[in-house]
Amino acid sequence: MLLAACDKTPQPPLVFGASAWPGYEPIYLARDQGYLQGVNLRLEDFKSPAETEEAFRSRKIHLAALTLERALVLRRDIPDLKIILLLDDAPGKRMDVLVTRDESIGQYHHEMQQLLSGWRKAMDYMHSKPDMAAQAMAHREGVPPPQFNAALQAMQLFSLQRNQQEMIGEPPPIGASIEAAQRTLLNQGKLEIGVDPSMLLDSTLLAESPK
Repeated sequence: MLLAACDKTPQPPLVFGASAWPGYEPIYLARDQGYLQGVNLRLEDFKSPAETEEAFRSRKIHLAALTLERALVLRRDIPDLKIILLLDDAPGKRMDVLVTRDESIGQYHHEMQQLLSGWRKAMDYMHSKPDMAAQAMAHREGVPPPQFNAALQAMQLFSLQRNQQEMIGEPPPIGASIEAAQRTLLNQGKLEIGVDPSMLLDSTLLAESPK
């Protein structure tokens, strides 16, 4: 019992992974601006969405930034996959989301709260100092700032408030978009069966965040 009481092995870090995409950059910006300092968290870079997906599937990472379509297909093999944040929505093209597992939400609840807080601060920084933020994010992606800005302007980043509006509720407003994406995948033969959007979404962390 004494040995057990003295065993204070630190918990492994919460690991986030993503490939290069402007909509994912606010999370890396949060790290680079020091908003995630002291958080038990590690951010990983992958060369492609497929690598990110495989890392999530094999439990090398706890959080993955993926397109909604990839997340829906991935859930066939991971029934407890949950969408906890909407990242961006390029009109008529794609939506990107942050996914995790039920068990990770329980195990890393505090760290995920801190991650969302840092992400929100990075989004605020992007609004207050857009040129400096764009320069930092463009540098990380290895592209000229004007090119990065053009890509960013072509999409819509979801704010914390927008996430709360879309994901909290019965039914959640974003559910219609998820159902539409599922119908497309079903028609393409990439899904065999759809699920109720409320089973995919976990808005616990968003509900706890200040509005």
